Amino acid sequence: MTKFISFLSSLVLASGTALCAESTNSIDDKSLKDVPEPIKCYGYLGDVTGDEKMSVGLAVQLCAGTKNAKATLVCYKMAFERLGLNRGLAIELCSEGRKLQ
Repeated sequence: MTKFISFLSSLVLASGTALCAESTNSIDDKSLKDVPEPIKCYGYLGDVTGDEKMSVGLAVQLCAGTKNAKATLVCYKMAFERLGLNRGLAIELCSEGRKLQ
């Protein structure tokens, strides 16, 4: 996950936007406005949910197609921790990737 955050920071810096030390702590950071929501979701997954053991495939499934990274991650955290759903069911409940448009 740390490598991904470094990659994400490099993308933002390459686009000409400077990051402040404290600006990397928020998923709503204005310096990340051009980063697609699924990428933000994947990058912040461990920080927001605390679920460091999720596999890459499940993380991609959760974040694919999201239009609001923060809402997706908060939904997952609530479903996984508070409702006690397993990872697969929490992803099914909160993922936007499979929802019909």
